[in-house]
Amino acid sequence: MVQTNFPLPYGFAWQYRWIVAIQSHASPHLDSLARMLSWLGLEPFYLLLLPVLYWSVNRKLGMRMAYVFVLGMAVNSWLKTSFGWVRPIGVPGIRSGYTSSIGDAIYSMPSGHAQGTMMFWTLLGRWFKRKVLWAIGILLVALIGWSRVYLGLHWPLDVIVGWAFGFFLAYVGWSIGTWWSYREVPFSWKWTAAVVLPLVLLSFQQTASGQQYCGFLLGMGVGAVLEERFVGSVSGKSVWQRVAASIIGMAGLIGVQWGMKSVIAHVAWSTGVGLVAQTTAMGLFATFVAPLLFQLAGIYASRNQTTA
Repeated sequence: MVQTNFPLPYGFAWQYRWIVAIQSHASPHLDSLARMLSWLGLEPFYLLLLPVLYWSVNRKLGMRMAYVFVLGMAVNSWLKTSFGWVRPIGVPGIRSGYTSSIGDAIYSMPSGHAQGTMMFWTLLGRWFKRKVLWAIGILLVALIGWSRVYLGLHWPLDVIVGWAFGFFLAYVGWSIGTWWSYREVPFSWKWTAAVVLPLVLLSFQQTASGQQYCGFLLGMGVGAVLEERFVGSVSGKSVWQRVAASIIGMAGLIGVQWGMKSVIAHVAWSTGVGLVAQTTAMGLFATFVAPLLFQLAGIYASRNQTTA
């Protein structure tokens, strides 16, 4: 058993031993594998996949997954600062790699990688109900969680709690989304929920990443409510329409991101306000402006046309 000659907080000794034991098998090949797996668990990776699901696979699936995922990551950011668990980076006997993947998250509990991947694959599995998809998801969730411990970026309990919280959020979010989908919720209620919930979460955020998630949540929620009320578009059915929607939508999303960066650089906004404004604009584009453009270009149909 590994013994330490320096003090560790209560409950961290066993976690230290786990990390040391896992890293005792380290090799250049495992280092590369862990970095690749960790990259697959980065939140921006999923934030690129979610719009594609929304535009080109299934609107209801994409919106439900995006809302639960972004909401969950905003809560994750708040929980990290609330728990205040410092990462194992710099602890004697533990080597840490790929530190660029932690961004501004100096605290570790719960693991965003573990929570995010668990939410994504649980939601995807609930929709498609395919055993092979569940198998792929379980494997990736486990391996990405392992990679965070192997790289010395998280304590084991960070990952375990991230998995549990992600699974909980995915199931609760799916249930609420299902309930919401089959009820005629008044426009005023939808509008209020789309605005108030992100702003309440924003008031608790202490990190830039948390503020960005709240901006995404605000933009895409408001955009979805406006799109349903004033646009009423329906996704194209052909392959070329779905591919075109993803290509045009992603190009537009990148354009909004860079355009807002330019605006922020010339406006005397604080960093937090600028980040929220940028991600709000991106969310609004994804769920309102892009579907409107797709409909005008003939890629999407109007709901009135499909019911005529």
